[in-house]
Amino acid sequence: MDKKFPITWDRIRNHFTYSWWIYVLVLAVGIFGWNLIYTITRYQSPEHLKVEFYYTGSRIEMLEDIHQLMDEIHEDLFPEMEVVEYVELGLMNDHYSSMTLTMKTMNGEGDVYLMDEANFREQALNVMIDLGPYVESGEIDVGDLDVSSGYVTDPETGKHHLFGIPASHLKGFEKYGVFVQDFYLCIPALNGNMDCAFSLMNYFLTEMK
Repeated sequence: MDKKFPITWDRIRNHFTYSWWIYVLVLAVGIFGWNLIYTITRYQSPEHLKVEFYYTGSRIEMLEDIHQLMDEIHEDLFPEMEVVEYVELGLMNDHYSSMTLTMKTMNGEGDVYLMDEANFREQALNVMIDLGPYVESGEIDVGDLDVSSGYVTDPETGKHHLFGIPASHLKGFEKYGVFVQDFYLCIPALNGNMDCAFSLMNYFLTEMK
């Protein structure tokens, strides 16, 4: 027997009253799928064409100024690079933040870090390069800056190594809202752009005095 169910406004109204959530779900899945495809397929600059300045503190103002500074550095210092950027981590002194920082440095993220003292002391021996030989050779020019507080003692050997350049006297950072008291400039050991890291470090040591 052929049964017909004509479409009426009452049927339509009843359908949407009880089944509206299906359309919301389909829309949500569609948006999620589109975002996922875009994220996977969009172009991302390779690490060797990026220079990143990581800051473990947090700022509350003048964000545009520090990004403008990085744009100027990009144009003047690294015109061949695709990306030159400032990345603010805003880490707290807790276990989760320590793990986050370790993961980033172990993945080779970031070329120069401006680290608060607590994170610097915890991370230095494990993930940062010893800057001493590069300071002695002149590849990193600290000028008359007192770097004594940037030394960390290796408990296994008892030797002192310069893992960070004290940034407390680099007051030029404050112009951009970047807090530097008891912070240190460091370079991660797994950095893939060491020449760029040295250039950026020297820029800060010269221009931020």
